[in-house]
Amino acid sequence: MLDIWIGPLNLAGLTGIFSAAVLLPLQLLLCRKVRSLALRLAPLLVTAGSGVILGALSLSVSGWDQLGLMILALYCAFLALVCAAGWLIAHLLKKFSKR
Repeated sequence: MLDIWIGPLNLAGLTGIFSAAVLLPLQLLLCRKVRSLALRLAPLLVTAGSGVILGALSLSVSGWDQLGLMILALYCAFLALVCAAGWLIAHLLKKFSKR
C-alpha cells in the first residue's frame, strides 16, 4: 500500500487495522446473525459507494487533488474487498458447518 501520513497517523496502517479489527468481524457478524439482506449489504455498499464517488470526483479535478482522490478511492476499494471477503468467509462457514 502507499505510504501516506496524515499528521502522525499512517493511512495504510490505519486502513489495515480498521479492516482487520472492525470491518471484517462486523461483516461476519452481520452475515451470520442478521436476516435482512439490506443490513448485510450496508458495509459493502457504503465502502464501494464511497470508492465510486471518490473515483468520479478524481476525474473532475486536476493536479494533486486528483492524485489524492484516486488514492482514497483505492483505499475504499480495499475496504470493499474486505467486506466481500467477509461474505465469502461467512458463506464457507455456513456451507461447511452443516456437514
